[in-house]
Amino acid sequence: MRRRQPIRCPVPGAARLPQRTPLRSARVHPGIIRTPMTEGLDLSAQVGPLGRVGEPGELANLIAFLASDESSFSTGSEFVADGGVLAGPSAIPGTGA
Repeated sequence: MRRRQPIRCPVPGAARLPQRTPLRSARVHPGIIRTPMTEGLDLSAQVGPLGRVGEPGELANLIAFLASDESSFSTGSEFVADGGVLAGPSAIPGTGA
């Protein structure tokens, strides 16, 4: 049985290509974000250590930063905005875990 692998765009490779003008590339991996599509769903099992789902504006702020000149030294990277889900339960403040 063949395992299915997610298709990942070549962001790090694009960052290494020689270019006449600077090209920056980044991948953003959002967690659960409150949208009309998630309205009415029980997302309590989906939240991470922050204990809540993300807001669209929080993700927009990250993307706006990555598109701005303020992130001019960031390229070829992946940015996770998931409320700490990938960090795991040990990231919960005050739990001692």
